[in-house]
Amino acid sequence: MKIRKFAYILAIISAAFLTVSCSSDSDSFDPYQAQEKIPLYPSKMTFRSATDNATTQEDWTFKYNSDNTIKSYNCKQTIKKNDGLTITETTSGKIDYYTDFNNNRRLVNTIYVSYKSSKGAAYKDTITENVTFLGDYISRIEIMKKHNQNGKSEISSYERNFTYSQDYCIGSSIRDTNNETTYTYRWSGECMIQATIHNQSINGSNLTHDTYEYTYNNREVVSDNGFNPLAFVYGHNPKIYAAMGFFGKTTPYKLETLSYNGYEKIGGRQYPLQSYILDYSINEIPGSIVEYSAVADNYLEYSYTFRK
Repeated sequence: MKIRKFAYILAIISAAFLTVSCSSDSDSFDPYQAQEKIPLYPSKMTFRSATDNATTQEDWTFKYNSDNTIKSYNCKQTIKKNDGLTITETTSGKIDYYTDFNNNRRLVNTIYVSYKSSKGAAYKDTITENVTFLGDYISRIEIMKKHNQNGKSEISSYERNFTYSQDYCIGSSIRDTNNETTYTYRWSGECMIQATIHNQSINGSNLTHDTYEYTYNNREVVSDNGFNPLAFVYGHNPKIYAAMGFFGKTTPYKLETLSYNGYEKIGGRQYPLQSYILDYSINEIPGSIVEYSAVADNYLEYSYTFRK
C-alpha cells in the first residue's frame, strides 16, 4: 500500500496532541456520561474490503440472551484474489455463562472452524475457550484447539492473560510451545492512542512487531450502543468478548485515523512491513445501523456495517 507521508506526519502530530487533548479539559466533564444511550445489538455485521488485487467479505450473525449477552454467533469469510484463488472460512460459536464454586463469573465458548481453499487446502478446528473473570472483566482465557487436516489430528493449548489499570485494559500476553505474543495498549485519558503487538518465537530467531496509532475527534462523543463496534474495528482482543465490554472501558470519542507501522525479523534479518493510514467516518441511523467506513490509498472499499 502506498504511504501518504504528509498524512502520516499529521497522524503522529495528532497522536502527540492527544496526550493532552483526550484527557478531559474539565474535571467535571465525563465523556461516558455525555454519550447518548442508543441501544443497538446487531443481528448482522458485514465487513468488506476491496483492492485492485483482492476482495474480502465477512458476514456475521449474532443471537442474544435476555440480558443482551451474546448466546451464539456465525461468521463466513470469503477472500477472492485476481489470480483465481478463493478462500472460504466459516466459524460458529456457542457461549455458556455460569458462576463457579468460588462465585466468580465464568463462560465457556465452543467454536467450530472450517477452512477451504480453491487450490485444495482444507482443515477443521474445534476450539474450546474457558474464560475467567476478575469482577466484570476477563482476566484469563484458556484455549484448547483440536486441529484436523489431511486425516491427521493434533491438539494444542495455551492461555491469554489480561492486565488492567483501573477500568482500562493495558495489555495481555500469550505463550505456547513455539511463540510468545505481547499486546500493549497505551491510553491518554479516555483514549486508546496506541496498540503494540509483539510476536516472537521462543528461540528468538523470528519475530513480528506491529504498531497501531489512533487519533480521535475529542469534541465529539459517539453513541453508547451497548454492543461495542470498535471491538471489530480495532480487532486486537477477542472480538466477541470485546463487543460485550468484557475488557473494560473503550474510547468514547469519534475515531478519525488509524496509522500502522511494523517490521519482521526472519533468520536474524529485519525487514520493514508496509505502512498505511485509514481515515475513518461514522454513519449512524440511531438504533438501526452503525457503519465505520475508511478511506486509504489502494483500497476501493473498506467498511464495517452493523445492522439491527
